[in-house]
Amino acid sequence: MIFEKMTNAHKSLISQFLNILTLLLLPLTLSAQNKFSMSDAFSKRAALSPANLKQLQWIPETAQFTHVVGNQMVRVNAPNLSTDTLTLLPKINEGLVALSAAPLSALPTVTWTGADKMWFRTDKEIYTYSLTEGLNRKNWHPAEAENLDISDKTFAAAYTLGNDLWVNIGGKELGVAKSEGDGIVYGKSVHRDEFGIFKGTFWSPSGRHLAFYRMDESMVTKYPIYVLDSMPAVVREVRYPYAGTASHHVTVGIFDTQTAKTIYLKTGEPAEQYLTNVSWTPDDKYVLIAVVNRAQDHMWFNQYDASTGAFVKTIFEETSDKWVEPEKPAVFVPGSNEQFLWQSERDGYNHLYLCNLNGKTARQISKGAMPVTAFYGFDTKGENCFYQVADETGMNRYVFSSNLKTGVLTRLNQEEGAHHALVNSTGEWALDVFANAATPRLIYLSRWADPAKREIVFGAKNPLEGYSLGLTRISTVPSKGGNAVEYPDDIAAGF
Repeated sequence: MIFEKMTNAHKSLISQFLNILTLLLLPLTLSAQNKFSMSDAFSKRAALSPANLKQLQWIPETAQFTHVVGNQMVRVNAPNLSTDTLTLLPKINEGLVALSAAPLSALPTVTWTGADKMWFRTDKEIYTYSLTEGLNRKNWHPAEAENLDISDKTFAAAYTLGNDLWVNIGGKELGVAKSEGDGIVYGKSVHRDEFGIFKGTFWSPSGRHLAFYRMDESMVTKYPIYVLDSMPAVVREVRYPYAGTASHHVTVGIFDTQTAKTIYLKTGEPAEQYLTNVSWTPDDKYVLIAVVNRAQDHMWFNQYDASTGAFVKTIFEETSDKWVEPEKPAVFVPGSNEQFLWQSERDGYNHLYLCNLNGKTARQISKGAMPVTAFYGFDTKGENCFYQVADETGMNRYVFSSNLKTGVLTRLNQEEGAHHALVNSTGEWALDVFANAATPRLIYLSRWADPAKREIVFGAKNPLEGYSLGLTRISTVPSKGGNAVEYPDDIAAGF
């Protein structure tokens, strides 16, 4: 009412004042938007990462999953999303004190092994914990042990000390192999971590036998590396088989924990071949190795007798006029000692193939211009397998299941973005961890029988809310070969 009774001159004066006030306050408003800096990217990395459910996992043979909040474990029943809280830390600590061990200040990282039991380790001891029976010490290992590899059946521990290989079986420490000199290495990753190799020991399914790498790199040229984390810088020598020079020689040993005897597989010549993707048959009888020549254009998938080391046969071969690159070991179908899944790029894309030890023609499980980027496993009956693929653009990840008998595919998700799944052991349920440029993180719960019907069990807030950020959009630019390539807009504008 007062404003309506004012003269036009008064109104004009007030309007000008408000405009000036707005301009004065604008910098203050803009300053409320935090500017993202390089320092933030490093010092605030954890705080600026989207929240997640910690230690998210399914309990085997159930429709229940758990996650950790603080030092409490929350158990969720998938069919109705009912929850209860497992207060484990005080009970674990009671057990530790009773065993004359130091109590823990926080709930350790645990792995469920059954509906009632889980296991975890400290800096030098391995324990199981049962909801009904309490804590049990299973094994130990030296605190300074490296390359630790624990059998999930017996909790036997394999580890290296220097270049020597040891195992601890039920609390008894056994020396497996001792380095004979400089350049002889046992139980460590070989072939410079190529072909998916990331470790040097491989427990058999029963936990009785341990396959391990022996590497002789004494003939490899030493190469100087300057280590800059000291003043002055010092030289550290590494053995590097650069092109045209000698490469290291690798063999595979088999240690029997019951007899404490070791045999070596007869992998043959030439000595400079690559022994990759070591795996066991479920009955402990055979070891499978993808043998690649140094030119990396020929692969023999070989079977060896684990008790004698004898070469049995070549199950199949792969060749290429460019290169072959096996990166994943064979994974056997539950309930079978013969059938396994093999990942191969033989058709131009990484796909799953159902194979047999008899060497008959493999049947392709995944197909098309969508390479498999992660394999999640099987259901307990061995009827279905679960995996992640990249779409044709390479920008998105989706999750599929495939029936091994019928070949029927089921797609779990549709939205563009990255989907990663945790599938329960029965293959009935899946947790879909999803994110894209507009979604920090959502976790969906779905039934494979009806994936379109799902529930949100977790949603993360945007940790960058309040920061002054630019807008990123994806544009498509045709390549010289005619294929569309997707780039952010600011890059695409430069073409």
